[in-house]
Amino acid sequence: MNIRQMLVHLDTSPACEARVALACDLARRFDAHLTGLAPTGWVQMPVDVGMAMGSPNYVQLSMDHLRRRAEEAAKRFRTQVQGLRSAHAVIEEQDSAPAVVMHGRCSDLVVVGQHHPDDLLETAGGALAEQVLMLSGRPVLVVPYIGAPATCGQRILLAWKPTRESARAVADAMPLLQAAGHVDVVVFEEAGTPAGTAQLDDLSAWLTRHGVRHSASREPKVIDVGNALLSYAADRGSDLLVMGGYGHSRLREWVLGGATRSLLTQMTIPVVLSH
Repeated sequence: MNIRQMLVHLDTSPACEARVALACDLARRFDAHLTGLAPTGWVQMPVDVGMAMGSPNYVQLSMDHLRRRAEEAAKRFRTQVQGLRSAHAVIEEQDSAPAVVMHGRCSDLVVVGQHHPDDLLETAGGALAEQVLMLSGRPVLVVPYIGAPATCGQRILLAWKPTRESARAVADAMPLLQAAGHVDVVVFEEAGTPAGTAQLDDLSAWLTRHGVRHSASREPKVIDVGNALLSYAADRGSDLLVMGGYGHSRLREWVLGGATRSLLTQMTIPVVLSH
């Protein structure tokens, strides 16, 4: 599979410009079509019902405001993508997560932003990224709110684990891995349980046959794998991390695995996640 169709989530936050810039760079690199999706979001009703009753046009005025905000995000996107071979913007009158999930299912790569801790309007815990990861069935590139490095995808860190999610991440990210200057493969394991290490030879053969320039490293398992991966990436100058995204549904909400949750909270470089 190659990357031919990409989707990037649009909003009016300061972080959106860097997110779109990274999506544009990848679209150019892979000659892909780029869709910018600007969901309006839903109207948040006031807690004070009395105040709401005193403003009969509250819902309509709020919807008009949300629509104008989405139109502004789409306008900025159109300006930013000038020069791309193929791109267009879509305004969707829907909340962000279901809109990105719906449109993302027919994309080769979905680009979203990391949840900003000061953004009180978004559900705490990075709900957009986790819902798109768990519900779209597509690889998700999460861009840190602090921005992306000058290069992205030249030196990739691939976190391997003998699981379905890891295998899916490798397959989904193969075009990125093939285009990289070098890929560092790392596996964290407990002593006496070398399942991941045993599969490194198979993984190495798979990558080699796809023309991926790589090296592999075995590291002792740590309590906080997410932090360990970020430290490992910093030591090697990685500009992109690829890994499986882990989680399960509980009471209609997604509960992320420890490493996935840690990375989405503390990420310093873009991360490609597949579930």
